[in-house]
Amino acid sequence: MVLISITQFEAKLICPKCRSALNKNNDNYHCTNQNCEYSEKLKFPIVGQNPVLVDFEQSILNESDLLK
Repeated sequence: MVLISITQFEAKLICPKCRSALNKNNDNYHCTNQNCEYSEKLKFPIVGQNPVLVDFEQSILNESDLLK
């Protein structure tokens, strides 16, 4: 059950690592801060149709478990 579409608030999404705005290219989200590792080197994984905006280095979530 989806309460709100991500397109309705994606302009407000921020990078979990540096808090900069996000940019969407080819259905992938990237940080707009060129000094952030999520700018182009890494991209946020997509689960279903939604980005997983988690800094896994600072999280208790395990990326591989989450993506299964």
